[in-house]
Amino acid sequence: MAKALAAFRRRLPGVKPWVAVAALLAAVLLVYYTVLAARYWEGSRQVTSLDNRVQQLSAQIRNQPPDEGALEAMLLSQEQRLEELRSSFSDPDTDNPMALLSNTAMETGVALVSVTAGEVSSEDRNGAEHPTLPMTLTLRGATPQLYQFLRLLHQRAPAMGVSSFRMSGLDGTPSAQVQLLFYLLSRATPERKAP
Repeated sequence: MAKALAAFRRRLPGVKPWVAVAALLAAVLLVYYTVLAARYWEGSRQVTSLDNRVQQLSAQIRNQPPDEGALEAMLLSQEQRLEELRSSFSDPDTDNPMALLSNTAMETGVALVSVTAGEVSSEDRNGAEHPTLPMTLTLRGATPQLYQFLRLLHQRAPAMGVSSFRMSGLDGTPSAQVQLLFYLLSRATPERKAP
């Protein structure tokens, strides 16, 4: 163990600083987006479960009117919980992703060089179709600013994932190309696939 540690110390001065920064940033982003994906999957599963429960309670209210007050209270509680979960997937600005990106870039001091939006498509999650919007960004700024941009963007739009992140120009002003995927939840119930 001591020999391995000594060998590592001898090789450490030969590692270029930008390689160490890039490796550290990649490790941090991997952990960060793994946690983000886990939160999304759990939230998506809960939304589907609560949506099913709301539909069951609605059917009970229509078919069995004896204890309408209790059923309506339960339905209202479940609908409020569903709205809370839906709101966790979107900030008011996410209806306009361009404004969200622009505001976040201004607040973090990152230059938003270019933005390309793809076509809205659907993705299957737990048997429900959810609309998605892919976007590609080119950013310029210091490494901490780029990280702050992604962190703040995630806080404002938790139902957004980074599918690709490439940095360049680490010897000067770094720039990054980021591919994002926004998961859009409409106010309507997600379209369910036939069993």
